[in-house]
Amino acid sequence: MGRVIAGISISATLLALGCSGGGNGDPLESGCRIDDWQYEIDEYEINHACSHVDEGPFGEVGADKTLANLHMIYTVRLTDSGDDTYRGEVRFRARRTSPHVFYYPEDVYAAYQGEDGSNSCLAASVFPASCPGLGRADVIDLTEQQTVSIQLGPTERQNIRIMVEAK
Repeated sequence: MGRVIAGISISATLLALGCSGGGNGDPLESGCRIDDWQYEIDEYEINHACSHVDEGPFGEVGADKTLANLHMIYTVRLTDSGDDTYRGEVRFRARRTSPHVFYYPEDVYAAYQGEDGSNSCLAASVFPASCPGLGRADVIDLTEQQTVSIQLGPTERQNIRIMVEAK
């Protein structure tokens, strides 16, 4: 039940941001795309991410830490909010300018902010139907050395998993 509510909450949030699409694995688009950049997540990329869910490599971080590596499934320990929900924040610094895909095996609310606290634009969000181990994939444009803060939750889960890939 919580997963259904979380999925509805995420979809409602994306629609509120002016997103459209999203059926059958098609990306939800927010309208903040850079010309000539590739935002589609093809089957090869989904299969690649899906293999990481099962085979790793795996890492663990607490909330308020940095995700240091691409291709790693991180388990993030979230902080108890005191109301039977959990929240956390992790950061990621891009090594190159490109769209980056944030894969979530569990469908959890995630908001992206720049170092100055401004909201980062979600270029696309996909619900990969071909990989039952992936709940959602968000695509964010990042420039080299840009740090993005990812606000996670609220959720009923004490831990969530996340993986980052550069396109």
